[in-house]
Amino acid sequence: MPSGHTRRVDWAILSGLDDTERRAVLSRATRRRYRSGDSLFHQGDPGDSVHLLDRGHVAVQVVDPRGTTVTLDVLAPGSAFGEQSLLAEPRRTASVVAIGAVETLVLRRDEFTDLQRRHPSVTGILVEVLAAQVRRLSEHLLDAHTMPADDRVRKQLRRLAHSFADG
Repeated sequence: MPSGHTRRVDWAILSGLDDTERRAVLSRATRRRYRSGDSLFHQGDPGDSVHLLDRGHVAVQVVDPRGTTVTLDVLAPGSAFGEQSLLAEPRRTASVVAIGAVETLVLRRDEFTDLQRRHPSVTGILVEVLAAQVRRLSEHLLDAHTMPADDRVRKQLRRLAHSFADG
């Protein structure tokens, strides 16, 4: 594990790996630290890595066509983001901003590709991350079409309160 890592975060995307494979993935990651308000990356930047959120919270934001910044999600420790860059080198589809002090473990695409060759089950990481993203987006879309705004706000506030209480 990366040096200084004294507690174990259970990233859902690593749950299908055995301990050896998990250690192999984490040993290739680089720890990054950010202060409150720092941008981890910007919408439109080239993407070449995935972040595993170890400490703190981040806001995932996009700028709409009118120039308004919209927060799509707030992620807690155990989350991963930037996973589309493991498939190719697309442009980042959103910006990610630190809410308070944040630490991530960054895995670059070339390191991930090498791990896939040596540990084929690592491919399951990417499949799980993308499946979780589809589930999350589907839930948000369903809520937007079926729930009154007041109920959606209450649901998000409960989710955020739980996230910050645990994180």
